[in-house]
Amino acid sequence: MNLLKQSIPGDANVFMAGDRHIGNPASYRKGFYKMRDMIMATYDGLASQCNFYIDMGDIIEAITLDDNRLDKEHLENYSPIVQIQMAVEDYKPMADKIICMLDGNHPAKLWRVVPDLTKHACQQIGCPYGDYSAKVSFHDMHGNLAFKLYATHGRRSINSNLPDPAQAWASKQRSLKNALRELAGDCAVMAMGHTHQLVHIEPFKRLSITDDGVGINQEYIEQVPNASWIHPDLRFYINTGSFFRTQMVGTSTYAEKAQYTPLELGFYVLKVRDYKPVGLDRITL
Repeated sequence: MNLLKQSIPGDANVFMAGDRHIGNPASYRKGFYKMRDMIMATYDGLASQCNFYIDMGDIIEAITLDDNRLDKEHLENYSPIVQIQMAVEDYKPMADKIICMLDGNHPAKLWRVVPDLTKHACQQIGCPYGDYSAKVSFHDMHGNLAFKLYATHGRRSINSNLPDPAQAWASKQRSLKNALRELAGDCAVMAMGHTHQLVHIEPFKRLSITDDGVGINQEYIEQVPNASWIHPDLRFYINTGSFFRTQMVGTSTYAEKAQYTPLELGFYVLKVRDYKPVGLDRITL
């Protein structure tokens, strides 16, 4: 894990995305370019200087030639070195926006033969390396802590086989929260990649009934973003999606052969207003 600091203006947008798997033909590069254009432009009324980016890992496919997921007939480029170079070319135009880039299980699997692929990409891009997990402390322009964010590429699954879509969504939310809640106690935002799914939970404002010695009052327990411990029910949880297609015309992807359920492509935008995380935009492609 790496501990990072990031200064931000009072109002900012933090784009969070990952799982591009560059080198696999199912990697949706047009979707990434669309997001990059959004980061480099005005978003939600804020100038581009207020936009930032966290990459959640698995930037390249990085699987070996004897891996059962490899489709040699249709693979765009199987060399992880070339894949890294493609990534550098894609990310370099927005290097000054990148808070950090995480590693992922795909490039990490090659640690015995081609170690530190993601770290090398970060050096070439000119952006901070987050390791497999990172905690980012967001500060105002005077160095005061605003809030902390925990980000990990992830390893656990959050799937659901429930047929009802509402129940399946609630089941995935529960799995996402359970996968992250114990990993950091002082983070207002907790995020993971890996599953390629777009799932989120926003803080739950719990009603509290009190009295002042005269009458009954009601108030809501809300998040204190820079507290040393934040109740798990008062945090944002995000599973950040992917740019990886499960089905394509003209080829059979590994995901299609494995009979994986098609997933929405996309990413999230964390909206920070007055130095506080206030909401999420779920962007589908």
